[in-house]
Amino acid sequence: MDVSIDNVGKVGIIQDIPAYELPPEAWSNGNNVVMLDGSVYKRFGQARVAGDPIASPYWLQHCPVAGSDLWVYGGIGTLKAFLNQSHATIGSSLGGGRDDRWNGAMFGGIGIFNNGISDPQMWTPPGLAQAVATLSNWPANTKAKVIRAFDRFLIALNVTESSVVKPQLVKWSSSAPIGAVPLTWDETDATKDSREWPLQETAGACIDCKPLGNLNFVYKSDSTHSMQHIGGPFVFKFERKFDFGILAQDCVVEYKRKHFVATHEDIIMHDGVQAQSILDGRMRRWYEGFQSSLNVSRSFMAIAGKQILVCFPDVGSEEANVALVIDAESGTLSIRDLTRVAFITSAPFAALGSTVYDVMNIRFDEMLGKFGQSSFGKNRTRFIGALPNEARIVMLEQGLEDITNANLTYIAYIERTGLAIIGKDRQGNPKVDPTAIKFVHSVWPRVRFQNGASFAVYVGSQEKPDGPVTWAPPRLFEPDVKPYVDGFDVVGPYIAVRFESADETLWKLDGYKLDMEIVGRTAA
Repeated sequence: MDVSIDNVGKVGIIQDIPAYELPPEAWSNGNNVVMLDGSVYKRFGQARVAGDPIASPYWLQHCPVAGSDLWVYGGIGTLKAFLNQSHATIGSSLGGGRDDRWNGAMFGGIGIFNNGISDPQMWTPPGLAQAVATLSNWPANTKAKVIRAFDRFLIALNVTESSVVKPQLVKWSSSAPIGAVPLTWDETDATKDSREWPLQETAGACIDCKPLGNLNFVYKSDSTHSMQHIGGPFVFKFERKFDFGILAQDCVVEYKRKHFVATHEDIIMHDGVQAQSILDGRMRRWYEGFQSSLNVSRSFMAIAGKQILVCFPDVGSEEANVALVIDAESGTLSIRDLTRVAFITSAPFAALGSTVYDVMNIRFDEMLGKFGQSSFGKNRTRFIGALPNEARIVMLEQGLEDITNANLTYIAYIERTGLAIIGKDRQGNPKVDPTAIKFVHSVWPRVRFQNGASFAVYVGSQEKPDGPVTWAPPRLFEPDVKPYVDGFDVVGPYIAVRFESADETLWKLDGYKLDMEIVGRTAA
């Protein structure tokens, strides 16, 4: 009998629920794949861009001004900038170490950069020949862990004043004139709207903030607060919204007027009123397992299009080397490797080249774009990453470079265990029978990939639903030779399948069919 598994990119990877309880189209494991439009795609790798950095990059900020596609990257105690492949130093001797993370904003065409150690820096007018300078009107003997922009205000969080650390303090500037920096930060000046407010309702420190609609959300380590402009003597109204805190700086992104926030236990989505878990019942236990890393404070998030990356260091890694990938539209989850990346941001990136499909010999119409379409569309938002250990800036989801070892081979796979399906009923629902002993003869992948290419197909069996998998030797699927893979002769009540490639092959899996028969029943 033939058993078809369809819509294999619809559900994604789920590890919180035992595999034998998952719907047939769900996956129990995988890496370096993405769920898109109901299919599973092997990911592209990454491609080097922007020439040779003149310092190891740990942070990136896109600074588009007057038609120039400028970028700033922060090193340890230094700031550099590039335009296309030309690089220049714009700030040096700024102090700080690896964990004094850069942050800032574009504020009315002025670059604002801060690392919590030096005074905040301003870049005006932005340009490779223009050095940064101390932010005008910044109060003396004052430092802030984070500075962000909200409306016409600059917001400083976790402030130190005259060596007195005030981790719960939110301090804001006066509203700035258009195209200029704020005139004062003096909270005692009744003629201006600069003030400060301690968020002392909970003990946690202020970590970051991000606007959502007309509210600015301040994320502490243990709670979340809204900040609403009301004018008058208080200027802003603060309200405690949620009892979850943020994992680290840069661990919040926005998609369609919702914030996605990485916490220590979960990824939370909220609209400012209601919050819901993204990982509960799917990948929460897997996610929590990575939070024991000594370098978890170096985690961050990035978004391009509808794809969200939650990046964090695995145990033993100094930089982020693993990303949980969330499709913000469908909610599907997948996993990918990273090349020890310190930071990823996203922005439209000017065309410096393209993926040449003729050279790649791809015969299908769609991978992550359309056939014949440059992967460097002028206004297409792309992930841009800072790799300090390799002193490189890269574009993710571009080219075939390995995302772990900077060569042309990396392993991508998708796996499902605990399959007890024997067919479908008249309504098209899967029929599952864990008592039936199944004999798998062959697998028919519905896959499109490069001419002459192939990938490995594994089939295994389990005697118990949560038992170990006994894998048969892998077989090579070569669609130009025959449309199926046989010779497994796997027998068991639960079946496992795995599709894997470890070379430059790009593929798109739409589904697969198992050719099998029932050869007996398990003992009652």
